[in-house]
Amino acid sequence: MANCPFCGEKMRDGVCGSCGYREYRNDEILGEAVEKESKVIYDEPQTNGGYNGYGVNKELGILWKVIFVLISIFFSQVIGIICAVVLMTRPYPSYRSFGKKLLILNIVLLVITFILGLVIGMLNIAAIGSHRIIEHGFSVFSILM
Repeated sequence: MANCPFCGEKMRDGVCGSCGYREYRNDEILGEAVEKESKVIYDEPQTNGGYNGYGVNKELGILWKVIFVLISIFFSQVIGIICAVVLMTRPYPSYRSFGKKLLILNIVLLVITFILGLVIGMLNIAAIGSHRIIEHGFSVFSILM
């Protein structure tokens, strides 16, 4: 027989006669609780942040990523920015992550395009000469009038 940890009296069958302390095991259910069968709601593996509100985290395919990057590089940075914003509004973390990267790529490409345009314009002015550009510009303007 063990002693009660609270009052020190002898315990009989795991119950203290003086204070009412009861010793229980971890696998024992106390009171009116009933153990029921449990189910796994989502049995699919969760990646990139786990549960996202829809139960499954969708991944953006590599083919779509390549298509979006090619559109951004070869067609228009504006279309690429629109695609990036649309991807960033999706509830899936992988879509949002790629959308942020695509937006950064398009902004960098837009800045590079602007800078190269300025450099090429300056090289044209240096090569042709500013007075020819001004004369040519006024002659085209006078022909149009």
